[in-house]
Amino acid sequence: GGHDAHTRVGALCPSAPGGSLTMPAVTVSIITPCYNGGKFLEETLRSALAQTRPPLEIIVIDDGSTDDSAAIAEGMGAPVRVIRQTNHGESFARNRGLAEAKGSHVLFLDADDLLAPEALAHLAGALDQHPGAVGLMGCAWFTGDNPLAAHTIKALSFPRFYPDIIQSNFGPPLCWLAPIDAVRQADG
Repeated sequence: GGHDAHTRVGALCPSAPGGSLTMPAVTVSIITPCYNGGKFLEETLRSALAQTRPPLEIIVIDDGSTDDSAAIAEGMGAPVRVIRQTNHGESFARNRGLAEAKGSHVLFLDADDLLAPEALAHLAGALDQHPGAVGLMGCAWFTGDNPLAAHTIKALSFPRFYPDIIQSNFGPPLCWLAPIDAVRQADG
């Protein structure tokens, strides 16, 4: 996400009646790379902590920030964990978090983005309907003061990762829930 707007990840509507919202074997590590993201970080972390299906851990990689980002994250308490490093860039920070993560699945959440309260429940629940999926996502964009304002919601399916998803540039990394082993095998 950019610094002028938040991105909200997750479904904006309730799941279908009778749909499974949880899958006990799925544990989620949220990885948040952060460089001078203090302006948005507390709200971002609060959205991750407010999940109806809590994450196993939230790893904030402070990438050499010169603002109060690390202190904000450290003040949140468990399950937020802060790893400080010198500035190496967002990709390096994501990969550092990936190396530290303990969950079966990973979700990258930028320091200026938000998770809808049921995002992890919906994404983990979707694994029941799509066993073996390499990635699941849900995303909506907003620029105003009301992150709950409705936007167009679409159900899209891509039968192949390449070229369908790559060529369409659909879904930035912050939107995906993916098996951690698959992400590690792809070298992040």
